[in-house]
Amino acid sequence: MSAGKAKAKRGKRKWRAVYRGITAHAAALGCTRPHLWMVLTGRRQSKSLTARYNALVKAQG
Repeated sequence: MSAGKAKAKRGKRKWRAVYRGITAHAAALGCTRPHLWMVLTGRRQSKSLTARYNALVKAQG
């Protein structure tokens, strides 16, 4: 099989949460987007960032 003819493997994709506006939220909270995403998905723990994020989202309605 040549490199140009390779087929992509198809499989079931795992569901991932989508956080709309995460880039703007991260900027408003003073952190990076990857850090905020890791906190929201549970890969990192930050009680203060979680509380500030929840307050920001609640204020925006």
